[in-house]
Amino acid sequence: MLGTFAITIQTITITREFQIGLKRLWKNTKRTEYIYTLEELENAKTHDEYWNSAQLELLKTGKMYNYMRMYWCKKIIEWTDDPKQAFDIACYLNDKYELDGRDPNGYAGISWCFGTHDRPWKERKIFGKVRYMSASGLEAKFDIKKLRRESKGVITPL
Repeated sequence: MLGTFAITIQTITITREFQIGLKRLWKNTKRTEYIYTLEELENAKTHDEYWNSAQLELLKTGKMYNYMRMYWCKKIIEWTDDPKQAFDIACYLNDKYELDGRDPNGYAGISWCFGTHDRPWKERKIFGKVRYMSASGLEAKFDIKKLRRESKGVITPL
């Protein structure tokens, strides 16, 4: 489904926090009400207008604003059945659409979303001790609604 070039979670050195926190909580946590297929994610068919805008930007331009790229990947973690599937989907979409797809820096950014090179955070469902990102965090960081309107639904840097 994801092609022979999609790297898997086993090939990335991941933090102990991820291994213990994310995997354990993933198994013991009632999943979110939203679980999306690769096709739904690829076609920006989620309930989240910000995520959809980021994905549409990726599809149209081959780029995504850095902070949105982090949010984009964190939501893939939240909306898939397990960490390996989330990692494979993020790599697949990155490799297929990002101008820097298949670049080591892209994989480093994706693995950061899973806890690599980041400190442990407060433990929470699904994410364990891996940093969580939310839509309200986007709204606090910058005027995302204005940015989205000005870019006609596609988020681009100011």
